[in-house]
Amino acid sequence: MKAKICGLTRAEDVALAAELGADYLGFILVPDTPRYRPPAEILALGRESGGVPRVGVFPSRPVGALLAEATVANLQVVQLHGDVLPDEAAALRNEGPWELWKVVRVRGGENLLDAIVPWVGVVDLVLLDTWHPDHLGGSGVRFSWDGVEAVRAGWPASLRLGIAGGLTPATVDEARIRLQPDLVDVSSGVEAAPGQKDPRLVADFLAQAGRRPRSHEDPTG
Repeated sequence: MKAKICGLTRAEDVALAAELGADYLGFILVPDTPRYRPPAEILALGRESGGVPRVGVFPSRPVGALLAEATVANLQVVQLHGDVLPDEAAALRNEGPWELWKVVRVRGGENLLDAIVPWVGVVDLVLLDTWHPDHLGGSGVRFSWDGVEAVRAGWPASLRLGIAGGLTPATVDEARIRLQPDLVDVSSGVEAAPGQKDPRLVADFLAQAGRRPRSHEDPTG
């Protein structure tokens, strides 16, 4: 299971998350939100990443605009929110070296397999997050995991599963056990304030997710 620390806005938080063992570092490209950073600033923040892959979180917008911003920010992963169509996503995938992730927002009660089938063969990972009327993500609200448990055995093998929405250091191990995700994604659950990470919470989350500080890794692999 991999772990992503999202909503990064400060160089010291980027460096901390990378050092503590995050597998992905997430940056928000949704204007008029508290964690937004423009592509050129994300590029600069990426200098503190120690080579950890950088994920850009995008709202719905034309493929050309997405491509331009992803290129400027030098992203390794493009994460798509909103009403993006599979053919639009496929076009974006063909234009760059990045992985492509799609967020599916869970209301509760819907058939999740029906919701993800259109993305099989188009994206590398589907990230399940909580539906919220005012936010594309980062609401800090957990959705019911019962529906995920019900379909986990039938989840397409070629499509990785990510879980977001209300995760904290206290709940990430439960998510690992119950949902067996390929990725856990946290933002507000490790913050002192929007866009400002709490070092203790970041360390606790990554430890509970099974990640180790990079300085402690065995250099022989």
